[in-house]
Amino acid sequence: MINKNLRKLLILFILVASVLIAIVVLGEILEIFDDYFQNFNFSGSSEEVITKKEPFVLESRQSETANISGKIYLSLLPLEKAKRPSSIIEQIKKTIYSSLILKEIDIYAVDVSSMQIENFLVDVYGNRHLKFSADGGKAVFISDRANPNDNIRQVYTANADLSDIKQITFSDENAKKSSPAFSPDRKQIVFTVLGDDSGGNDKEAKFLPENSSIYMTDLNGNERFIVNGSNPMFSPDGKFLLALKSDGLYLVGLEFNDSKNVIPLPDNAKTKYSTIMKLSMSANGNTIAWTNALASQIYIIKISSWNPFVYNLEKTITDTHAFWPVFSPDGKYLAFQEVDDNNVNPRLAIIDLKNFNPIIKFNLGNYLPNAMWVTEWR
Repeated sequence: MINKNLRKLLILFILVASVLIAIVVLGEILEIFDDYFQNFNFSGSSEEVITKKEPFVLESRQSETANISGKIYLSLLPLEKAKRPSSIIEQIKKTIYSSLILKEIDIYAVDVSSMQIENFLVDVYGNRHLKFSADGGKAVFISDRANPNDNIRQVYTANADLSDIKQITFSDENAKKSSPAFSPDRKQIVFTVLGDDSGGNDKEAKFLPENSSIYMTDLNGNERFIVNGSNPMFSPDGKFLLALKSDGLYLVGLEFNDSKNVIPLPDNAKTKYSTIMKLSMSANGNTIAWTNALASQIYIIKISSWNPFVYNLEKTITDTHAFWPVFSPDGKYLAFQEVDDNNVNPRLAIIDLKNFNPIIKFNLGNYLPNAMWVTEWR
């Protein structure tokens, strides 16, 4: 009788343990896919990317690259760290002990002159979304180094050489922090908190910008909610934010938190807004690049005045699945992540904004396309 009871207890224990492990695995997988879909609704074959062998420089017009310099900073996940486990047991082990691949995302730099990728912030933590201050003296980025086992991301700052790393935010409830940026005076940092699954079964609702939130913090970690939306950027005087919403770009006044739609979604956008769209602003604050990968378009927008806000849609670049644009320091060139249909063959593309011709294409086939963010050029 005792043996039967012990046997029942043992079976019950095994069943409960199995359910708990399944919950952990499912939670980690959903977390990864939530991160990935911020880039693209991936439906291609990962094997096709993994086995593809190409030179690092796919295309280069040497006569047009003499004046291009600096380093382009990207968050990347090397494919050798992202290979899928070959069995369920391996997947469970990898989930429990390394939270799958979230911690393997790090920050790298592409030296435009040498056309080589260098490590910048590569360690045992997950690091992403690097931006420098306007004067280049400080860096801000997102990392899980304070809570590596919980996948809670915080905002960190450092000197430009990565010395004196400091944790700025400490809020666990705003776990999915993203896309930080300094104010022009370096006293404030704006960032996005990615949305949850409140869209339910409505996939479009889940990836609308209103499902994410924009926050601001001072250097002591005093966070405050600003507005629902994503991809915030400071105006040159630091008095306004430009943010993405479902129907276009909104100007947010920071003194009273008032906002208005100043750039409607272009008529030729061919799609509703989603978090796949990304923004970048030139250093002088007079040009915006707005990528729309689902419509294969990039909008180049000129701003002649911030208050009152006056703009002109200068150019719509077509036939490119582009994400995460960044301007060169002089504003003459634009770099962005580019892929083929089905999110394969990832590369870093650079175009000349004088004639909108492509100049360089760097092969990024050794990195996972869904965990790839181009965030800075210095």
